[in-house]
Amino acid sequence: MLDRHLKLLQFFIKNPSKHISSNEIAEHVNVSNRTVRNDIHVINSNFMDDIIVSIKSKGYQLNTSQYTLETITERYTHIQSYKEKLLLSMAYQLLMHNKSQTLQQLEQDYLLSKTVLNDYFVRIQQWCQKFNIALTIKKKQGIVVDGTDNDITNAIIHLNQLSSGHVHVEDLILNELPDSHQRMISHIIQETLQQHSIETTDIQIQQLLIHLILIIKRKQSLSDLDTLNHDAKLISQSCIKQINERLGYDLNEKVINMFSFFIAYHLINSILA
Repeated sequence: MLDRHLKLLQFFIKNPSKHISSNEIAEHVNVSNRTVRNDIHVINSNFMDDIIVSIKSKGYQLNTSQYTLETITERYTHIQSYKEKLLLSMAYQLLMHNKSQTLQQLEQDYLLSKTVLNDYFVRIQQWCQKFNIALTIKKKQGIVVDGTDNDITNAIIHLNQLSSGHVHVEDLILNELPDSHQRMISHIIQETLQQHSIETTDIQIQQLLIHLILIIKRKQSLSDLDTLNHDAKLISQSCIKQINERLGYDLNEKVINMFSFFIAYHLINSILA
């Protein structure tokens, strides 16, 4: 089912007792009357049998005589959640990992039809434009992501905009590291901050961990960062030194500088403000 089909279905769920004409539906989802009829057929075939019924001379109506509104809503939420998970995961895969991919590969990876995949890709493509990122398809190259490192990282952080809360990009970012490494790094960050008399919440520690993962995986640039905070630099140096020693990482001065920026941004600057 396409995103348009779910939007149409949601229209009926919000108006469960109302008779809705083809014209109203067409205007709501921005398609022709003929497409409305085809879409309703798709929904009745793929969502629930005869979930939308035609009432002669009145229009269409949600079939609440056969299904309860609770059952319909539960099924809708389940499908919407699943689609959002695929959409966010696909967008993350395209932006996070700098490797050549084709639509055919994505079809196989996500077990989607060409039509549904194209629907997903266009949604991601349009959303990326808000962050000055262009997704294009080129022969022999596949899908090309064109944008600055910082714009791409910024888009990744805001991928939750593609979800209504069913899935979260933070989970995908954290999964870039083993659980044991996540726990160790979080402990190092929290302990080091406490040594510098900075108290933090679990959410703040997770924010810093996510930024550090993005720094490591995305290899961001320092070109447009402000002057580094001295205290944040000392904290970052201590954290990175311990991470390298305890986990066998090889994080360099560039990572230290980048991480110090986010320590200052999230913690030190807010304390001084």
